[in-house]
Amino acid sequence: AVGLSEREFATGKEFCETWDALANSSAFQAFESPWPSNGDGAHREVAAWLDRWQPQLAQLRTATELKWYLPLVNPAPELPLHTDALPAATAVRHYAWILRGSAFRAAARGDLDRAVAELITAFRFGRQLRGGGTLQNLVSIQINGLAGQAASQLIQSYELGEPQLQMLAAALADEDFSQLTAPRSLRGERYQ
Repeated sequence: AVGLSEREFATGKEFCETWDALANSSAFQAFESPWPSNGDGAHREVAAWLDRWQPQLAQLRTATELKWYLPLVNPAPELPLHTDALPAATAVRHYAWILRGSAFRAAARGDLDRAVAELITAFRFGRQLRGGGTLQNLVSIQINGLAGQAASQLIQSYELGEPQLQMLAAALADEDFSQLTAPRSLRGERYQ
């Protein structure tokens, strides 16, 4: 069967509502830059939110590995089609922000493999939006910019190993991130 149970729908609604509250609070700074080494202490509210929603975040990660199609059905012909496309594209942008915060948290905990994987997942979300229309393409560009900026921040703030750099380079191979396709150039003197 295709669809959601009432419980799954209620959980999804709560996920979105709690994200909206978090995104509109001062705690949002945790999604903007790498966390300090005591990240969970510095960003308690965000850490608790990420812990609470791990099952749903795992579903989001899995979704980026699937080929999917989101048909836009405009039940009200008097409304422009973008009124259907915008909420879906906006949700994907929110997921990219969430993955970005999760990557910063993982890096602060010393789990650089997880941090890189979270950013690669965000890039995949951006790719999945591509080609659906102007609105989706613009949001795709924004998502890739968010993930690319976070990748640059990680490279500058942490000593990523060669396998992690290779994973990022492979994820960015078909993107226009010339500043990241040779990640060693961002790492600074400590790598020379």
